[in-house]
Amino acid sequence: MKRFIIVEDEPLAAQALRDLLLEMRPDWTLVASADSVQVAVEQLSQTAADIIFMDIHLSDGLSFSIFEKIKPQVPVVFTTAFDQYAIRAFQVNGFDYLLKPILPSELQRVLDKFEQNVHVSPSDLSKLLDQFNRPPREYKSRFLVKIADKLVSVPIESIAYFYSDEKHTWLAYGKELYPLEHTLDALESMVDPAKFFRLNRKVLASFSSIHKIYNHLNGKLKIELSPSFDQEIFVSREKAREFKEWLDR
Repeated sequence: MKRFIIVEDEPLAAQALRDLLLEMRPDWTLVASADSVQVAVEQLSQTAADIIFMDIHLSDGLSFSIFEKIKPQVPVVFTTAFDQYAIRAFQVNGFDYLLKPILPSELQRVLDKFEQNVHVSPSDLSKLLDQFNRPPREYKSRFLVKIADKLVSVPIESIAYFYSDEKHTWLAYGKELYPLEHTLDALESMVDPAKFFRLNRKVLASFSSIHKIYNHLNGKLKIELSPSFDQEIFVSREKAREFKEWLDR
């Protein structure tokens, strides 16, 4: 049996991670949780654990500041919505990191690594630094669409959003929607994440298309796009904070 600690300031995210961990490792035990730097320092000082899962963004600052006051002697798995924190995570002896939303396959990879007693060494960090120092990834600059009997190459700057229904994926160009062969999941990996955000399972929107944002029930956000969309669009409570951080880059 292993003991774990979760440091996460979003209750739903903490619950989801706990449930996923216990589904994969039912004999494990959650021995402590914390939602801030201050509480985390107290809990980590008082509670013995075998592994720690730690969100990077906490309510009172970045979790990296925890390590200025305490040095955990067990692996720390960082969770974050942005991979630019990965290097810093390893610089404070992070065991690994998981990008949000956390995929079961990625969590399984981390658990397998932990159970195989794999540790991060200076050479591992050097390789990781080399990987992140490579030239920036190139994203698509245009998409080819069919308009009537013509083919038109639409520059990425002219695309408002991508929309997917149960059978098709569409590109919003001007006030019209044009079909694409790619899935929304594939498109998400093709476009610059600094310019496009996956609002929900149906919409991948550009920054320039975000027209209005409203607070909604239960922590959700209601989004109005330009050009207008014929359905109501909501960002879930779980993704609301990530979306706000994306808007505030």
